[in-house]
Amino acid sequence: MGAEADAKAAAKPAGEVAKPVKKPRLDCIDGCRFALVFPIVIAHFARFGTKNLTLLKLLTQENVLVGGFFVISGYVSAYTSTKLGARGAEEKKLANPELFFWQRVMAYYPLHFVSSAIFAPMFIWAERQFNATWKMIAFRAFLNFSMLQAWFPKEAEIWNQPTWFLSALTFSNLTMPTFVLPQVAALSKTGLHKLFLALTGVSLLQKVSYSETARFHSSKEHPVDGKVMMPLIWNLTRFHPFWALMEMTMGIVACRDVMLDTEEDKKKQPSNPLWLFLAAYASLALRLTKFDFNDAIIRGVLFVPIFTKFLTAMHRDALSKSPPSLASSGASPWQRWAPSHSPCSSCMVRSGRSSTRR
Repeated sequence: MGAEADAKAAAKPAGEVAKPVKKPRLDCIDGCRFALVFPIVIAHFARFGTKNLTLLKLLTQENVLVGGFFVISGYVSAYTSTKLGARGAEEKKLANPELFFWQRVMAYYPLHFVSSAIFAPMFIWAERQFNATWKMIAFRAFLNFSMLQAWFPKEAEIWNQPTWFLSALTFSNLTMPTFVLPQVAALSKTGLHKLFLALTGVSLLQKVSYSETARFHSSKEHPVDGKVMMPLIWNLTRFHPFWALMEMTMGIVACRDVMLDTEEDKKKQPSNPLWLFLAAYASLALRLTKFDFNDAIIRGVLFVPIFTKFLTAMHRDALSKSPPSLASSGASPWQRWAPSHSPCSSCMVRSGRSSTRR
């Protein structure tokens, strides 16, 4: 087969340009979103379904899980907009920064605008019930429709509360084509590893700063004595667009690390992403231990870094010809099933399509 391939290559006309390598489509990235959405939906209903403190601590950690969305957003942006197997961004994708930005924002803004407009009377009525002035209502309406609410910690949860995520994401997308993607894409693997450590360290520093102020424990989020901490510092931690940009950049760094894998790297047996997936979600149980860590510490120290490693392991596993299996070590039938049906191996890698779906 090798000699035949060499003969075909030699037979090509000298002036023929080699076709660029197409990026396999990674459907499994979309599957990861469900693993984040489902527990977040449960968390929003759990507060109204039980008063059991243990259940509340375990189920209401949506502020930990949402970090995974920013990582995935960065991962997808890097995969679709940077070169495969080479340093640098795809010039055509980033040639028009305005178009890059608006293509991403228009994927979610029309629905946000329509839903906000339809339910505006209800939002205004609720504001008036709490004696909000018409001036304040107009200001909050402006923040909602302009996607700026995440910059104002007192107003971050106005009207449609989950849209704070879109507000932070909008700012992050604004920085991508000019400032973030070209700079990160130009780094070597060594540079990427150093940048990932730096981003993790800065993110952790902010989480420790918050925790030192509000204490490291989740008891302030689910107080037994009825004393609730002031939400402004917490909103600056979980809502602020700058910290969202940090996590999104971590996703970009992780994706670039896989995209720069050499042929020698590809020959190595990839890690089984199932265990990283379980480890990331197991970190949520730290609330139930004597340490009782708050959401900020769990998100910054454990969940986001491990979830990021899970994405890279899943990516490599999807491209591998021999995904990791426990069968060779005398595993049980369930164990033999688990790796091959883990979130990574169940993804379909389609070579003929150039990007993962956004």
